[in-house]
Amino acid sequence: MNSMTRRAALVALLYAITAAAAIGCGSSAERPLLTAAGLKFHKPGVSGLPVDVTFRVQNPNPKALDVERFSYEVFVNDQSIGRGFVPEPMVIDAFKERQVVSRFNINYFAIPGAVKQVLDQDRINATVRGTFYLKGRLWGRQLPFESTGVIPLGRDEEPKQLPAAGTAPAAPGAKPLAARPAPRPKNRAPVRLL
Repeated sequence: MNSMTRRAALVALLYAITAAAAIGCGSSAERPLLTAAGLKFHKPGVSGLPVDVTFRVQNPNPKALDVERFSYEVFVNDQSIGRGFVPEPMVIDAFKERQVVSRFNINYFAIPGAVKQVLDQDRINATVRGTFYLKGRLWGRQLPFESTGVIPLGRDEEPKQLPAAGTAPAAPGAKPLAARPAPRPKNRAPVRLL
C-alpha cells in the first residue's frame, strides 16, 4: 500500500470517527419529555381496576422523534399501583407534542390502605417511570424517563336514573303524583272441568 492510499484511508477513517462521535454525543439533541397529564378510573372488572393514563410526549428537537414503543410504571406514595405499555409506534414531529392514552389494571386488593385513601381524592402526587424504545441511534435504543407531579383523577360517571318504561319524565318543578294502589283482580267463580 503506497503512502497516498494510506493517507486517503486515514482521512476517511478520521471522518467516519468524527461523524460517529457527533451523532453519539447528540450535543444539540435534547431528551424527549413525558408528562402524566391525568388518570381516569373505570368500574372494577374481573382483572382489576382499569385505569387510563394520559401522557403528553414532547419532542424539543429540530428532528422528528421515532418511538417504537414505551413501557411505564405508576407510583403513588412510593408504592407501585400498576404497569403498562404503549405498543404502537409513533412519530413526534420536531418541536411538537402528542397525547397518548394507555390502560393498565390495578390489583386493588394488593395495594396498601393508605394508597387506596389517596386514590379517593381529586388529585394525587404521583411518579411515572419507564423507558422509551427508539428507532435510530441518536440517544441509543432505550431511553429511561421519570415524571413526578400532581395528576388530576377522573372516574366513570354514574349512570343517570332513567324513568320506568312507559312513563314520561316529570316536568321541572312539578310535584310528584301520589302513588296509586295496584288494581284488585275481579272475583270470578271457579270453573269446573267436565
